[in-house]
Amino acid sequence: MAKADIKEKKLYRSRKDKIIFGVCGGIAEYLGIDSTLIRILAVILLLSGSWFVVLYILLGIIIPENPNEKEQPAKGDMKNKYLILGGAFVAIGVILLLNNYNIINWNNTWPILLIALGVYLLWQNQIKEKKK
Repeated sequence: MAKADIKEKKLYRSRKDKIIFGVCGGIAEYLGIDSTLIRILAVILLLSGSWFVVLYILLGIIIPENPNEKEQPAKGDMKNKYLILGGAFVAIGVILLLNNYNIINWNNTWPILLIALGVYLLWQNQIKEKKK
């Protein structure tokens, strides 16, 4: 088999299967598995330590978007916003519950969440400016 016959598999962020950056959707496409499983694993990792937030943001910045996929239709944007908002409420509820049982320290988690949200908003603004 010649080198030209072998299609090189590359990791991209997904444009069509994304909630925040498309990292989980891209990893799922690369591995050929359901993106829900990757997202569940991501939530578990997020709850196990704050280092995952930084890793996720770095992956969102480093991994390029898939050039072969079209952007999500505008109709799906509202659905994604509800998913993000609902997920945020669930995550905050879990963090508060774990804080009550002294499993997680809310004092360390709150600044990390604010930094992650700020980075995401700045990144989204940069994308919108490039499209203009």
